[in-house]
Amino acid sequence: MATPEELVTALRESVKENSRLAARNRELAEAAREPVAIIGMGCRYPGGADSPEALWDLVAAGRDAVSGFPEDRGWNLAELFHPDPDHPGTSYAREGGFLHEAAEFDPEFFGISPREALAMDPQQRLLLQISWEAIERAGLDASALKGSATGVFAGIMYHDYGTGVTELPEGVEGFLGTGTAGSVLSGRVAYTFGFEGPAVSVDTACSSSLVAVHLAAQALRAGECSLALAGGATVMAVPDTFVEFSRQRGLAADGRCKSFGAGADGTGWGEGAGVLVLEKLSDAVRNGHRVLAVVQGSAVNSDGASNGLTAPNGPSQQRVIRAALASAGLSTSDIDVVEAHGTGTKLGDPIEADTLLATYGRDRETPLWLGSVKSNIGHTQAAAGVAGIIKMVEAMRRGELPRTLHAEEPSPHVAWDSGAVELLTEHRPWPVTGRPRAAAVSSFGISGTNSHVVLRQAPEAAPAGHHARGRVPWVLSARSEAALPELADRLLQTGGDPADIAWSLATGRAPLPYRAVVTGADEEELLAGLGALARGESAPGVVTGRAGSGKLAFLCTGQGAQRLAMGTALATAFPVFGEAFERVAERLDAHTGFKLAEILACEDQNRIDRTDVAQPALFAFEVAMAELVRSWGAEPDFLLGHSIGELAAAHVAGVWSLDDAARLVAARGRLMQAQPSGGVMVAVQATEAELDLPDGVSIAAINGPSSVVLSGEEAAVAAVLETFTGRRTKRLSVSHAFHSAMMDGMLDDFREVAESVTYAEPRIPVIAGDGGDVGDPKYWVRQVREPVRFADGVAALHARGVRRFVEIGPDASLTALGADCVADGTFIATQRKDRDEAAAADLARARLFTAGVRLDWAGILGGGARVDLPTYPFRRDRFWLGAADRSTPPARRYEVVWRPIEPMASQETWTVYAPETNAWAEATAKALDAPLVTEIPENGPVLAFPADGAALAALLRDTPAKIWCATGDPGVAAVARVAAIEQPRRWGGCVILSEETAAARLKDVLGGPEDEVAIREDGIFARRFVPAAPAPATPWTTSGTALITGGTGALGALVAERLIHAGTEHVALLSRRGEDAPGAAELRERLEGLGARVSIHACDAADREALSTVVTGLEDLRVVVHTAGVLDDALLDDTTPERFEAVARPKVTAARHLRELTKDLDALVLFSSIAGVLGNGGQAAYAAANAELDALATQWRTEGVKAVSIAWGPWAEGGMAEAVDDAVRRKGLRPMTPEAAAEEFVRAIAADDTCVTVADFDWPSFFEDFRAAPMLAELPRPETATAEAPVADLRSRLTGLIEPEQRRLLLKVARETVARVLGHPDTSAIGPDRAFTELGFDSLTAVELRNRLDAATGLAVPATLVFDHPTPQALAAYLWQELAGTEDDLDGLLDGLEAALGRLDPGGDEHAKAGARLRKLAESLDGPGFTPSSDDELFAFIDQQLGA
Repeated sequence: MATPEELVTALRESVKENSRLAARNRELAEAAREPVAIIGMGCRYPGGADSPEALWDLVAAGRDAVSGFPEDRGWNLAELFHPDPDHPGTSYAREGGFLHEAAEFDPEFFGISPREALAMDPQQRLLLQISWEAIERAGLDASALKGSATGVFAGIMYHDYGTGVTELPEGVEGFLGTGTAGSVLSGRVAYTFGFEGPAVSVDTACSSSLVAVHLAAQALRAGECSLALAGGATVMAVPDTFVEFSRQRGLAADGRCKSFGAGADGTGWGEGAGVLVLEKLSDAVRNGHRVLAVVQGSAVNSDGASNGLTAPNGPSQQRVIRAALASAGLSTSDIDVVEAHGTGTKLGDPIEADTLLATYGRDRETPLWLGSVKSNIGHTQAAAGVAGIIKMVEAMRRGELPRTLHAEEPSPHVAWDSGAVELLTEHRPWPVTGRPRAAAVSSFGISGTNSHVVLRQAPEAAPAGHHARGRVPWVLSARSEAALPELADRLLQTGGDPADIAWSLATGRAPLPYRAVVTGADEEELLAGLGALARGESAPGVVTGRAGSGKLAFLCTGQGAQRLAMGTALATAFPVFGEAFERVAERLDAHTGFKLAEILACEDQNRIDRTDVAQPALFAFEVAMAELVRSWGAEPDFLLGHSIGELAAAHVAGVWSLDDAARLVAARGRLMQAQPSGGVMVAVQATEAELDLPDGVSIAAINGPSSVVLSGEEAAVAAVLETFTGRRTKRLSVSHAFHSAMMDGMLDDFREVAESVTYAEPRIPVIAGDGGDVGDPKYWVRQVREPVRFADGVAALHARGVRRFVEIGPDASLTALGADCVADGTFIATQRKDRDEAAAADLARARLFTAGVRLDWAGILGGGARVDLPTYPFRRDRFWLGAADRSTPPARRYEVVWRPIEPMASQETWTVYAPETNAWAEATAKALDAPLVTEIPENGPVLAFPADGAALAALLRDTPAKIWCATGDPGVAAVARVAAIEQPRRWGGCVILSEETAAARLKDVLGGPEDEVAIREDGIFARRFVPAAPAPATPWTTSGTALITGGTGALGALVAERLIHAGTEHVALLSRRGEDAPGAAELRERLEGLGARVSIHACDAADREALSTVVTGLEDLRVVVHTAGVLDDALLDDTTPERFEAVARPKVTAARHLRELTKDLDALVLFSSIAGVLGNGGQAAYAAANAELDALATQWRTEGVKAVSIAWGPWAEGGMAEAVDDAVRRKGLRPMTPEAAAEEFVRAIAADDTCVTVADFDWPSFFEDFRAAPMLAELPRPETATAEAPVADLRSRLTGLIEPEQRRLLLKVARETVARVLGHPDTSAIGPDRAFTELGFDSLTAVELRNRLDAATGLAVPATLVFDHPTPQALAAYLWQELAGTEDDLDGLLDGLEAALGRLDPGGDEHAKAGARLRKLAESLDGPGFTPSSDDELFAFIDQQLGA
């Protein structure tokens, strides 16, 4: 039994636990209601309202932004307007709130190709741009949000972009699916910005954006995201909404919303887009983000079963208002103003006004003010709610309430005297109430979804801290070179404290590739520099550049750079430098016997030039300067020093403690100073290989490819110089002959000191002069005597991926030397003699930033207040898919024929390969007098007899030999066509054999110019693709039942409609999911509406038993259409037998079952693909399956079945990836509209075709991109303006140029080719270092680039080109190596390989992949059975054997 003391203790613990649980409960309750801060906003609304401030200016001025219909969208304006509301197909309103700039977009900024941009819904494009602007206005770095739990909640209600366009521009069709999907509105933003929180597209019609804000706030409170973008976008691509609401008489005749006014006569449609950046209030305060206003609470509900689907419901509106107030913890009297839905309709406005009177109008002393932004800009639908929020936030910040237009006389249908609610008929101050300002915003969707959001005034912000620094940097960056001056020009219009502008620019903008830093001591200097930048002029204090990539190295300067007073001004301007210098000098003074600060402060240069002073002085300066540069956020990946500078580098790397380093440096300087004088040092323009030095002369330094320093006895050095007459030489002002035999006298003493200090592993790699170990005392003794191999050190850094080199020293001596050692490095001097030290450091920091080094600007600037800055100046290129008319339908019918040819073969020695016994292969080997092998041969040419398409794919994967194949299998022939596209370098051709005796004639065709031939009893034939005869004009009719596989898909639905029009009375639709397939119920309703009976069956047509059950239950089956199919795209190297089977089963197996289970049909139609007819890269399995369908139709015709196989080209919409292989959509093939394709379907049956290809070719474009296939020989090739010989021309142009000019030409070719592939008008968007992934490359465009470069260069470039060489610069380097490089460049290639490997994460997938590929390479090298057991061993082997 417990003692009294134990009971008391237990009771105390219980009370504590209850208190803890109660506190936790309060925390959770508070978190669920925590206010959400609005920290940024962006928008586009009518009347040029391209920012929240501009929208405020519009409403504050009482402007009407309604305008006429847009003239650039392809609308039939001549016939669209008609004053009669009952006139079909017209609108009795001809004005609205339009975004006349809706087509404008900057695809380059977002890494989107112009082709894809054209396919993108302008709502997606708008949301991308204003999301960026909203993030900028929030003072956030968008690039820093990549990978963050940021959510996107976007309202949308229109999905009609591109509808009615019968002909799409080339290259657009593959992007339409994602370009117009509503789900992609939010997904596109998340993908582009790299956000990993929820991405939700919301369609509740007119309340979409307010519901999006509600969902975003909930997600923030629930912890689903830490930041959220919420809003919506509306662009009317077609005028259908005007037409529909005209029939309902729901439009205002003048296009204006007369919200709550007596003249209200209907709504006026508008367009717009708005985005809010939201964050929990506590997070915003903690993160120092400026809060514009607070979402205090919100609610969403539905009208439910009201008096009509689209009719407003007053009680539901009241409920959503009360729920929002409860969420906010406020009463109706706490709200000062309501931004109403207020569409201006005769029914909706009175219901809404009565709702507000019954809620907000009760129990209050001051009236609730009522208005609506729709009176200014129209009803912007999915963007309306967020427009109301932006208006209210701006009003709240200013303490003003703008008037509502067209409401001078309030509606007589509202009992205004029933509550304290007044219309804002004039602009007025916000009421002073003694509490924070509060407003509410309403949006009611036509779907019945209502939303209400409560806003409160932002809390007072804490005062911003300021940095006392005098000189201020203004940091700008842009995505393109052209945008940088425009950005500077915008910034010129911005007022504010220069330090606050600096803080806002540096910490509130993403660092983009094209950069500038304007530094000035005051506003006048800054504005002068900014003006020069805007005009494209150079000016003091202005640094521009393009951010590069690569690692960063510090180069520590050697002796000779020292100067009096060095560091004095730096110590004053940068306390970090001053404190570090003082700390180092103190330790040096303990070992030198003099005060370093006193010597630097004297006026005798000779004192500091003494070696025993210069070396400690340089060491102190460089250690302090390294600390200063690192304090800016620039951390070196490597260190390299020149003579005494190498000791500074080693200390910075952590090799010695400060005390040990000071002791070593002091001893080195003292011992060198004590050596006999009299020697000389001379810089000579010569290479190391040219030197044949006598005793008494040493190489002191190798500073560049043709720059050495000689050191030694004066007479001996003079004798050497006589052999270099005509070369540049310069005698150095030194007291001793350093790095020569004249230093030998100090080595023993210095060794003793070097061995007495403690060494540690460097925390940062140090490149040692002779490749030695910086942790070995012997190295530092040798370093005194041996040459300074600076050029080798820079080359070693370059090989390790270093491209940015920062000189850490009091002058720029190494900067000039380094630039001669590597061509593509950026060298930055932190100081220059005779320059103001602080200004030089500012300049260096600016150059670091413009070179792409990420700096800690927040730490550099120390703080500041957020200033409203201009947003990014997006380019305004126009993209709009408009309708294009054709006077006559194009010829779309093509067929394959076989033409007799004369024997043409090459004389080669063949190997015949068949994996198992094959009579045809045996006969062929005998006829060719060639060996017959069953093991895969390594060397070619090889004539293979593959069993099927999968076997041919496997053979191509397993041997590098050149291949021809012989077959009777249509699937093998189709894979051969794909091989000719994917692997043209080693694909030969395919011979179709019909009988064993044909093998004897193989010698007449192998290796010849035709790559697809058939040997028959009556001769040799070549395959040709030619126009088919026009289909007859007679209509085709049918009756009874039609069975359609893939019937619930978009293709099946279109076929069903056309068959019903042709007389089918019952359509039986088969699909795997049957009635459960998406849209099945709606499809049934639509087809039954056409007068047919519809049955939908869940059935896998490849399952014979299940199919039999369905077929036997059908009466009077007249037509079977087999549209079903799947894609499993892969390059030949990745195509497996399982993939072939997975694609063949639903196409070929199902087709066979359909044939076996049916009889006496009017038509058995197989949907095949042009991929089987012409081949298509990445679709071997799909091509094979479709070719087999074509063969089956031919076979069944001989059996009396009315079979037809239609090989389709791409369709514009409907079906797409389901049945007409989206991957075959390529340049040169125009997508057909579903209506046109449906007519071609019927024509093929009417024409009694067996196999026909139906595709809409753009032949000039197709010929330009497709391989030079003999099968296309009979198609007339278009005349080109000029006959070109690009390959010969390019090679001859290269021959006449020196290497730098060759590289420039190839870079130009690379950029022009990339621009053409992506659809850019010029190369301005194709920066040399711009990653292909940023430019918008995908698998289709990567293949196209490969094909174009093949044609332009005569090379067979790999399919992995854009991944192996990921920028135009890298691509040009590859082309130079292939076209103009020599064997001497092997070292350069290996250096590049080592650098690339150095950039990989040792534990990552890419590292493992590189290891596997390099092992394969290693197997081809001569060597004693090299079999590395690990990646590390492999890379070590490369170092040893290849000299990497």
